[in-house]
Amino acid sequence: MFEIKNLNKSFGTKKILIDINLTFKKGEVCGILGNNGVGKTTLLKTIFNEHLPDSGEISLEGKKLEKSDFDKMFFFVESNEMPGNVSVEIYCKYIFNLLLRKDFPITEINDLKWLFDYNQFKKTKIKKLSAGQRKMLSLLILFLIDSEIVFFDEPTANLDAENKEVVIKVIQGLKLKGKTIIIITHLIEEIELLLDRVIIIKKGEVVLNKPKKDIKDLVHTYHKTIDLNKSEKIEMIERYFNNEK
Repeated sequence: MFEIKNLNKSFGTKKILIDINLTFKKGEVCGILGNNGVGKTTLLKTIFNEHLPDSGEISLEGKKLEKSDFDKMFFFVESNEMPGNVSVEIYCKYIFNLLLRKDFPITEINDLKWLFDYNQFKKTKIKKLSAGQRKMLSLLILFLIDSEIVFFDEPTANLDAENKEVVIKVIQGLKLKGKTIIIITHLIEEIELLLDRVIIIKKGEVVLNKPKKDIKDLVHTYHKTIDLNKSEKIEMIERYFNNEK
């Protein structure tokens, strides 16, 4: 079990995460939903120690999360979060060194050529890869590491139909293997059928946390929960074209 208790994070005077309390169970697919800028990615980066929390506790199996526990976790980052100026080879070896893996699994990498052709792209800088290729590279690393807890940050964003289906099939397969899966996204329709539980964050706070089976219409519930209204910009666009008629 992975738990977050009373987690708070601010940047300057701006509160980003406010008293976050969450529990993630083994074999569960959980969606953390919310618009851009509500604190979803900050939560992820705080879990992975990129940001230090102001207060609160993160624990795994009842014990405070330690650096050694990161070997059991994988962060499937948004493609634009990957280091663009390093090669595929350096990035992969860096990840394995970070996780204290002794041997670089070249045999397994070659066996996964159908997913991402490492030998073709190993000297290529990551910024030269397409968004789809970057995500397939992340999937390659995910397969090789075989972590118990996987965090997906906008896993289907900027992908064509085929690669979206690949990502969805991977998530389904991980669930069958009993992995704990946390999906952070605002693209609700694309991942709705995968979810066992839904968490909605609004202005840094958890405003909904319930089983997916108890939500009749997730999109409607999401819009209602976050009070989704037309932005001023959308209203001005509509007014502009209505005046053109």
